[in-house]
Amino acid sequence: MFKSIVTYTIIRNYIEVRYLNMLIKKRNPVIISLVLLVLTVFVASPYLKVDGAAFIGFGTGFNEITVTTQKMTFKALNYKPDFALWHDNISVSAEEYRLSFMKIQEYFGSDDYLNNSDELGGISYDLLANEWDYEVTEDSFNVVINLTLSGLANNVIIQFIVNISELEIPIENTDALLQPFSEAQITIVVKNWKFTAGAKGIALKSEVFESMNINYVDIVNYTYIPYSNVEALQIQSNAGYNPEKAFVYWVNDADYYNDSTYYNTSKIGSSYFNETNDPPGEDKIHPWFSYPKINESLTINHVCVFGIYDRNTYPSNQVRNYIIPIIGSILIVNVLVIVFRRKAWK
Repeated sequence: MFKSIVTYTIIRNYIEVRYLNMLIKKRNPVIISLVLLVLTVFVASPYLKVDGAAFIGFGTGFNEITVTTQKMTFKALNYKPDFALWHDNISVSAEEYRLSFMKIQEYFGSDDYLNNSDELGGISYDLLANEWDYEVTEDSFNVVINLTLSGLANNVIIQFIVNISELEIPIENTDALLQPFSEAQITIVVKNWKFTAGAKGIALKSEVFESMNINYVDIVNYTYIPYSNVEALQIQSNAGYNPEKAFVYWVNDADYYNDSTYYNTSKIGSSYFNETNDPPGEDKIHPWFSYPKINESLTINHVCVFGIYDRNTYPSNQVRNYIIPIIGSILIVNVLVIVFRRKAWK
């Protein structure tokens, strides 16, 4: 990379100086100044990019969908709502952060929200034991993964719609913005759930963990997240430049629709427990999202965001390598212009 940058710079400098020499002989200072300004920007332009190569790629391989950006790698494992991500566009990482949606089940109790495992009952589906349909679409700025589970006993349709974007996108019901290249917006859709008599709502179980188990990793409540109306978990580790590595946050409201017509917005509940025992040595957090029943057979839309902290603000050798040819180009052009000017005006 560095050699190609230097070669590119030398060729451009040669062309610029020859052209400037011709203008200097004509003794037109206005044109010389304008051309010098344009050529200096022309030299620097390949390296003055805010995010480098703005590009999102995707592929479907054996049992997974992969989306890559210059900042992260995101996977939908086994074509199911079992998501993994890590820093950078690399095939293997020492730390892989996971957000898995395990099951959905009705709950009963004294209030509108799920409080503990004793309130679970009624219809239940193991989300990772079923086969999902999938579709991946892209446009100029986004890659969207649509995972769909249908053909269930009560005719419900469950979807997880993942959007990774090159743009900042507002998150509904909050002041948060989806950050380009480093965050995935996951919209959870439950269509036309037929409730058991007496059920207070449906609850979605998730797991947040780190799967490589190489470094010491901790998952904590993200108390100081700078957005309103969200709840969050932060993934920290003792490796690298700072402890904060990744996060997941979810909006505290869900939108309800009657078919495609907006019906209402309702607060969701969140609780943390595991109704089964994790295998020894696994450190997992189990958030449950509870969606109260506000009417029969509505469609529920709820958004959460899974992302990494951006490391591009920290210095790297690559950044320094870009600075060297920029400064060198400017200096070479200006020094040679002075030399040719003296020769031309003697």
